[in-house]
Amino acid sequence: MTVEALIRSGSRSGGKFQPIGMEEALRTATMWLSTMVHNSPDDLTLCVGRDAVFQLACDWADKVGTKNLFADRALSAANAPKPRAKNKETKLVLAFGSGTGRGARDTQTKLAMMRKSGAKIISINPVKTGLSVLADQWLAIRPGGDEAVLQALTGQKPCDYNLLANTDLSVIDMERLVREVDANRGNITIIAGRGVFAHSNGSQVSALLETLGADILPAADHTNAPHNIANLLSDDCEALLCMNSSLPWHAHSRQALEDFEGRVICLSDQPAGFETCADLVFCGKAEDNLIALAARLGTKGFSDVEGNSPFANGYEDYIPMGAKLSPMLHPVQPTREIEQSQDFPFHAITQKAHDGANRSVVFMNTSKADFLGLAHKDIVWVKTETIKVRAVLALMDNMNQNTIWSWGGTLFSKLMPESNPLRDATTGQPAWFDLKVAVEKAKTSPE
Repeated sequence: MTVEALIRSGSRSGGKFQPIGMEEALRTATMWLSTMVHNSPDDLTLCVGRDAVFQLACDWADKVGTKNLFADRALSAANAPKPRAKNKETKLVLAFGSGTGRGARDTQTKLAMMRKSGAKIISINPVKTGLSVLADQWLAIRPGGDEAVLQALTGQKPCDYNLLANTDLSVIDMERLVREVDANRGNITIIAGRGVFAHSNGSQVSALLETLGADILPAADHTNAPHNIANLLSDDCEALLCMNSSLPWHAHSRQALEDFEGRVICLSDQPAGFETCADLVFCGKAEDNLIALAARLGTKGFSDVEGNSPFANGYEDYIPMGAKLSPMLHPVQPTREIEQSQDFPFHAITQKAHDGANRSVVFMNTSKADFLGLAHKDIVWVKTETIKVRAVLALMDNMNQNTIWSWGGTLFSKLMPESNPLRDATTGQPAWFDLKVAVEKAKTSPE
């Protein structure tokens, strides 16, 4: 018999649960959360794990009205696979994204040792910066194309033009890469920058990386350690909702949860892994249950006037809404949104902001700029369908032609509202590979 939900019986630290039906679980959660959501939504905290669909979590939190959205690891790398070291020797390093940065001294040291011992480094990155400059080979991938590359490397899909259509890599380059991987299986190390996992297909990329059987070095600019949950449970927090999150079960966090007087509701497809702490556990697909709970709470966009969900099949029906934000994530029939995306051909990505960064400069591929009639130091508009910002154009050869980038996150952050689900809630920057923009020459006088 399938267990639909579990409710705690006994003390929070006792670890005893009893099964209940989904209807009873939804009624119970609604009873606990309804007043809070309608009167003081910021008393509710949503915590997501690396297996969660972050775009849905952002949308849910925004429409419920809570600003308290956390992850059990650094949010930009919430999708990142856990570090792993099994191989005795590394002969091939695959670097997705820049790969090294501040806070990555240990990673840099290990990489230098691998290079000294003769390992070949292949960098797969839209821009030739960071590790790409030192690599033996650089592949100028289109942002977000990592999933298709990994599907070819893991043998899940044939390496052909259809698969590579949104990567900007040639079949010849990919066939060579596949041969390199096949020749060095068991001696491969993966390193990936945080941007690789910050976009909407980050969880798929992470899952594919896991199947390669390679060593995995920590993402460059985060510690890979969970935040202490004591920082989440403020005096105003009355309920903690966990979506595929391992944070509450982390050893150093358990005491804080045991002392928490509010409600703890968990959504996970692996309820047997819970040790204690939860008051209510929704089994099954977390995304489906989050959507069902939102309908019961009367959440705008997730509930009709009668309190029913407009997504009869749960997340499967919700996907098309997400697809218009990231057409690569889910194949859909041509729509007005996809036609509009042709008018916004560039992926806007950022490097990590740092002191002294010129945040008004945007970089573009030299050949692409020539094709568009743009020149170095032109004043340009970088725009979405509704917002535009001025920038100074700088040209460089070593970057993907369908990409523009800026050193800091400030410039591109202006192009999306604070609540946009593509925004990185930790840094405030747009998720690196999901923002699509157009670039045009600005008039010399202000409009």
